[in-house]
Amino acid sequence: MTMNKLFPNIIRPLPDEILSSWIHRAFLSNIDRKYNGLARLSSVQDPDFADNELTYQVLQSAFKYPQQCCATLLPVFNFWISPIKYRFNYCRYCIWGDILDGHHPAYRKQWAYRWSVVCLKHQCPLVALDRYIETNADTVRQAASILVKNNELNKRPHLPPLSYLLMLSSTHSYCGYIYVAAYFQKWLSDQIKGPCIVMPNGQNVSGDHFFDMLDAVTLSMMRRTCKHEDFISQAYSYLPPRKWPGLQGDNSPLKIPLDIDIASLDPRDKAGFLAFIGILIDIPMCKVAWRLVSKNNPNFLFPDGKSLFPEDHRHLQHLILTKMENSMNPLKNMVSNWFKLNLHEHIGLR
Repeated sequence: MTMNKLFPNIIRPLPDEILSSWIHRAFLSNIDRKYNGLARLSSVQDPDFADNELTYQVLQSAFKYPQQCCATLLPVFNFWISPIKYRFNYCRYCIWGDILDGHHPAYRKQWAYRWSVVCLKHQCPLVALDRYIETNADTVRQAASILVKNNELNKRPHLPPLSYLLMLSSTHSYCGYIYVAAYFQKWLSDQIKGPCIVMPNGQNVSGDHFFDMLDAVTLSMMRRTCKHEDFISQAYSYLPPRKWPGLQGDNSPLKIPLDIDIASLDPRDKAGFLAFIGILIDIPMCKVAWRLVSKNNPNFLFPDGKSLFPEDHRHLQHLILTKMENSMNPLKNMVSNWFKLNLHEHIGLR
């Protein structure tokens, strides 16, 4: 393997392992002095963020091929990486397999992306801890502790595969949204491997513009339901379309939540937003998946552009387009068409 050539005779990264996780496992193993040169990275607030110059410098001083190390161990630069405190998602199968293989559990790169809701390797939903964390190592340590506490090491941890989620969607809407969102995640995971994002209509856009578009759309598709609600509501809470309150109790306008981070949500809660994005940008498999879950659950028959992007007193449509115009985003016209889109016809429902 390539990784063996880059790191001969020392602990090798596990598949899809993130840099900080590899360093942490190496320190736990305490088997090679080469890792002493990486100790400075443990004091960096986020060594996994590829824009951190110190990360490159330390890797360059410790290893011969720093650029290859970075490309292999770091997530894709600036592409919706979750802040450290929100990296509390994990796959039980991955943690379980690492322990049974005799490894300290590793934190995977795909768990750090804001758009991830499933483990693509095991085809099952990710699990979230119920608290913020300080490092990626906290997540795997607590995940392993949960497996041991629940005596799950002697049995295969139970997580429903995607095919089972389709069946569960008849009674649990979030299962249907995870099922659809998984195809969006798979499409996007393939796209970020290239130099640009190739939209289903053939348009090429930069990753910065694509994720800038997602940030803008969250202004409407992720917002509070009322002044008493501490958490933002999920996109699937709007099915069927609900009427939004116009004023707070003190007759002052509702504050637009500009600081909402989708990374703070449990995979089940953000799956609705990602599922809608998948069908809005016209990913074929997302539309097929939506048609399948709509046969099981009538809630999936109602969406339209007005329910997702209501032009109420907050003028969210205008805010979305203004934000995209300020960044000269080439996807602005596509998004503006979503506001009046008949999703029922777009998905192919009859």
